Amino acid sequence: MYGGPRPPLEKGSSVHPRRRRSAPRHGLRGAARSRGLLAAAAAVAGAMLVAVLASGGTYALWSDSAPLGAGTISTGDAELSLSTQSVSAQNLLPGEVHSEQLSIHNTGGVPLDVSASADAVSPHFAVRLQIDPAQCIPGAPLSVPELTASPGAPVPIGSIAAGATGVLCVQVTALAGVLPSETAAYAVSLVGTQAS
Repeated sequence: MYGGPRPPLEKGSSVHPRRRRSAPRHGLRGAARSRGLLAAAAAVAGAMLVAVLASGGTYALWSDSAPLGAGTISTGDAELSLSTQSVSAQNLLPGEVHSEQLSIHNTGGVPLDVSASADAVSPHFAVRLQIDPAQCIPGAPLSVPELTASPGAPVPIGSIAAGATGVLCVQVTALAGVLPSETAAYAVSLVGTQAS
């Protein structure tokens, strides 16, 4: 097996010491070549893995797509108009109420909650507005608060459906402090906001 006689056993030992064998010269080159091939195979496998991941997976998965055509988006509009732009009352006595009905039109495409605010009102007159024909009774005050120029907070006066026409009752009351032959102007703004 070893080529040659065996060396004598050491004292107290039953095993012969091993001889060192030198590695053949071609073995070192073969191991280096094997490591090079293994590294090249690992590099190729890594590149394939990166290519598969970058392409979104394997080609065994099925996929499909469908186009969505251009749609149309439009918004509604809000627009109020009145049948007349002014209401006048003459010869009112203290405590007397003048009521007048106007047509209010919502020509927009959304229902509106309408509020009113006074731009100018004399302290001797009370102005009230309400969208409700049943409330517009001559001589009876409306159930909504009067408009005041200060602070001029908006007062809700009713709602009107999209494309509908309603009745707006405008009411002017001469208060107790009114003077004989007193004339006063008033201005009111109506604001419609989209009903929720």
